[in-house]
Amino acid sequence: MPMNSARIRVSTRSVDPADANDFWRVVTRPFFVTEPIGADTPLQGSISALPIGTSLIGETTFNAQKYNRSKVVIAESGLDDQYMIQVVLGGQW
Repeated sequence: MPMNSARIRVSTRSVDPADANDFWRVVTRPFFVTEPIGADTPLQGSISALPIGTSLIGETTFNAQKYNRSKVVIAESGLDDQYMIQVVLGGQW
């Protein structure tokens, strides 16, 4: 990607609240199967990232969620040769 690529911005705030869970599942699906921690806790999240060469550097914020990353998810994503480095700056893991 060119060095002057536009910043990527994705947020559940940009969709109807009734669609937020499905929207966030689709956004995170290449990496995880994402589920709410409870029936009364909708999925919320945002991503702001900038493509730099072959890397994507950015910030992600989200509420409490369940994530599953299995061999099946990895195989289906086609991202089995990609690496994700996460630095948790707040909350709990």
